[in-house]
Amino acid sequence: MRRSVGSLVAGAAIAALVVVLVVGAAEGKGPPPEPASSPPAGVTAQGTAIADVGATSRDTEGRIRRSVAAAQAQATPRAFQAAKARAQQLAQAAGMSLGDVTAVRPSAQPYWSSDIPGTFGANRYCGRVRRFAGYRTSPAGRRVRRYVMRHGCRAPSDVTVTLEVTFAPAS
Repeated sequence: MRRSVGSLVAGAAIAALVVVLVVGAAEGKGPPPEPASSPPAGVTAQGTAIADVGATSRDTEGRIRRSVAAAQAQATPRAFQAAKARAQQLAQAAGMSLGDVTAVRPSAQPYWSSDIPGTFGANRYCGRVRRFAGYRTSPAGRRVRRYVMRHGCRAPSDVTVTLEVTFAPAS
């Protein structure tokens, strides 16, 4: 009997705590959430551009990063122009004309891709690499490949920039 009374008291205490937390959360602090809205009026198009990095795997981390940044800077205006050309096609097909740009954002990348390239992590191009170091003979007499870990760099050959641009309708 004691056990059940103790568990009832503990259960009541937990229920009271939950009520206090729920009521406190329901009171809320701050503005109410924005209602779900429809997409902005206008035309949204996607543009993609590729630029060569120009760095090699014999370059340093800093030089590869600078080359990647320069390639991204070179590809971004071309991606915008590609998105603008596609938006003009869509607007013409819809019988409207384009107005000002209302939004520009990087497009969602697929799960296997990344905005920030790098073999050794985000924006990291140098690290420890496994290299072939010849063969050795095992005690059983078999030839076995031997590897060593060395510092190495892997520079990407190119950079892809994808932008999503939204244009307002012309007034």
